[in-house]
Amino acid sequence: MDTRWRNVVLIACKRTASMQAIATTQQALHCLLTHWPIAEGAAYMRALQICEGVEAKRALADEAEAAFRDACDEAHITYDVVMPSGVVGA
Repeated sequence: MDTRWRNVVLIACKRTASMQAIATTQQALHCLLTHWPIAEGAAYMRALQICEGVEAKRALADEAEAAFRDACDEAHITYDVVMPSGVVGA
């Protein structure tokens, strides 16, 4: 199940010099598993667990969004949060 987030998290990809929009738990999980620069760290592991928990209905989408942003911070990935009313910097 693809659970949409309240906000969109725009992450900066240094390799391609582009921004990637993450708007669902499934997109976040895919990004963490296939494109993440470091596959370790407490925030990374927590984000994986929470995203999987949302898919299994054991966690909330808002928790996954927050955990994904924490994993971005841990990996030093620049991001912006796009809310319905505009962009709020990270």
